[in-house]
Amino acid sequence: SSGINAEWPLRPGEKEIPLTLDLGSLIACDLTAVNPVELNQKKEQYLEKITRDNTQILFNALFNLPTGYVDKMKCVQLPKPTTRLPREKPIPKPKAPTKWEAFAKKKGIQKKKKGRMVWDDIAKEWRPRHGYKRIGSDKEQNWVVEIPDNATDPYKDYIAEREDKKEKSTDCDSALIPLL
Repeated sequence: SSGINAEWPLRPGEKEIPLTLDLGSLIACDLTAVNPVELNQKKEQYLEKITRDNTQILFNALFNLPTGYVDKMKCVQLPKPTTRLPREKPIPKPKAPTKWEAFAKKKGIQKKKKGRMVWDDIAKEWRPRHGYKRIGSDKEQNWVVEIPDNATDPYKDYIAEREDKKEKSTDCDSALIPLL
């Protein structure tokens, strides 16, 4: 035998009731009524015949679709699916708001996140809010120091005093870090 049976339908329209095809999902629905006599006498052969015929129709419809090459392999470009498939699990229910979320909504409180970069009017550029080259870290920005009203010596170097305080605080911090 040549492998091709003359009884096999070759195109989707050759059955009494044509198949409903969804080529995007590779689904073929056969609405033809089942012959109960054939089903009872030769169940396996009857089901194989129906399955083979329907599969042949599905594959013939696939071979009529536009093709292309992907990684040197010939592929068929499938259309969008038309059959909606059910979800595996139900849609999750929305969670109840926490006490804080309910309170914030009632009072109109909105969460605001501060940006990392801030505009520096003196330097005329964007600078980090904290860390290296932050706003206010330039020596030019900190050149004025207020002299307290109860100061006894008006000629005392308060800028040097402020830098010494800063050095002492950083020395204390580095003393806490163990060296390896």
